[in-house]
This record gives sequence, structure tokens and C-alpha cells, in this order.
Amino acid sequence: EAVLSGLALVSTNFHGESDVFENGTEALLSNDPEELAGMASWLVTHPEEARRTGERGREKAQKIWHQGRYLGDWTALLRETLTTHPSKTIFI
Repeated sequence: EAVLSGLALVSTNFHGESDVFENGTEALLSNDPEELAGMASWLVTHPEEARRTGERGREKAQKIWHQGRYLGDWTALLRETLTTHPSKTIFI
């Protein structure tokens, strides 16, 4: 939510964040606590770069996490499930 609202992301990279965001331009990523603290402090003292990083991150996030994608993913999952297991009935 923070990235989609345009805030600069400072995060660990334990869950593949660098697979999504380019480190240093779209987000600031590290697995070192001291480095993360330094990154956060740097953003506070460089508000214009924080704004640009947040904007680039938001642009990337909007391309990936949007309503159309989620609806498409769920539709594909339901179709696959019903095709693979036609005897199962889903009641909504």
C-alpha cells in the first residue's frame, strides 16, 4: 500500500523484492539492518530523491498490482480448478 501511494520503499530483500523493484531507483533494499537505517535516514535528508524513488516505485507497482490482474488471476484459477475437477461444484 505504501508503494502504491508513492512512498519510497525501504525494505529487506528476503522475499524477492529485488525481483520486482530495481534497487536504488524504484526502492532501497538491503538485508543489513544498519544499511536499512542509513537508507531511511538518507531519504529523510534528501526529500526530492525520496519523492522520485517513490514515484518510480509507484509506477512499477501499478503495472503489477492492479485490479484487472487480480480478476484475471482469480478467473484463471477458477477455470483451471473447474476444468481439472469437473465433479466439484462451487456455490456462491
